[in-house]
Amino acid sequence: MRRFKREVRLLEKLDTTPTVVPILYSNLDCNQPYFIMPFYKQGDLTRIPFEWLHNYENQENIIYQMIDCIYNLHSLNIFHRDIKPQNFLINDNGYLIISDLGLGLEPDSSTRCTDTSQYWMTEGYYPPEFTSSGFKYADTTSDIFMLGKTIYALFTRTNPTYFIDNQYIHNHVSYILSKACSQNKQDRYQNILDMKQDVTTSYDVILQRKSISTKLDKQLEAILQSNSPNNIEDIKQFIRNLHYTNDKESFLYQISTTNFFLYFTNLQLQETLQLLLSLYSTFLYDSHHPFSFAETVANIMAVLVDAKDVTTPHKIKALELSIHFAQYMHRYAAMNTCNQLIYNITDEILAQQIINIMRDNPDCFINNISATHCKSSLIRDYLETINVSQHNQPISF
Repeated sequence: MRRFKREVRLLEKLDTTPTVVPILYSNLDCNQPYFIMPFYKQGDLTRIPFEWLHNYENQENIIYQMIDCIYNLHSLNIFHRDIKPQNFLINDNGYLIISDLGLGLEPDSSTRCTDTSQYWMTEGYYPPEFTSSGFKYADTTSDIFMLGKTIYALFTRTNPTYFIDNQYIHNHVSYILSKACSQNKQDRYQNILDMKQDVTTSYDVILQRKSISTKLDKQLEAILQSNSPNNIEDIKQFIRNLHYTNDKESFLYQISTTNFFLYFTNLQLQETLQLLLSLYSTFLYDSHHPFSFAETVANIMAVLVDAKDVTTPHKIKALELSIHFAQYMHRYAAMNTCNQLIYNITDEILAQQIINIMRDNPDCFINNISATHCKSSLIRDYLETINVSQHNQPISF
């Protein structure tokens, strides 16, 4: 009954929202409380013919409408918590509206449903945090997770618990769904408009509506010419768009400067930095580079390692990239930059990760650096230990 009353209250609150199912009449005071909503003869999303969704323009249109439905809830600080194809109805004008707000959550509500039992949730759609106390503290990322699962289920007509490559989902769309449905909520889209922007870019590429390279040229020029605080959003969009172009190499060379990488020492760009480092990890080994590029990579990664607000996982990734690329290119100047970075490490977590890299790569140049120059006692002790070990090895004749 509590869930029923919550749904009525939320629907009445959203009565003027065109993307939410309206209540025609309700009575919660009688012996058998009830409410009346319109009957939609076209049913829900599961009634859409599978073949119709094989068309990319139709896919894009449906995704936009689903996003708009959820965005209108989020703009009022309401989280649905039970997003699935069956809860998107098709009205008489052929547009989607969201229904079933029985699990809907209003922040600070004194009657929020807090039961974390799977009984209340639809298997295959709910995010991992819902299996613990996360259900009663749902947020934007929880709904985005379920929306990604809903899109996958709709386009493939399969159980969305595990994503499997599917012929009906383009690779660019698959990237969006994977990001939306990341197990770690910090790695998901943090707001639904960012997801919508990536949907737009993806289908621009898929449907060949625009040249992404032309858009990237203009975005990069605007970023480099402006010192505005709005640069943060411009940079986020530039890096997201960079993911979709086939001309990554040209743009990655252009942004491989210490000045550009200084942008990513900003705490607000850490999520975007993760994508940028992922692009670099592929770019460095899939292309032929001038030898001096190893020094460039070491220098730009040093900007990240030395920065206060760059997260430790990103510093570790930056160090790994610079070390492996310097070794790969056999560039002593780049190796020396890496050595200096290691000498100056004082953070114990970072130091332990460097030791792990040393262990995993016994032939790497970083195993031969001077222990006495290392500020980290962990690295210093490790290097002294392996040096003793090497000296005690028997000599073979």
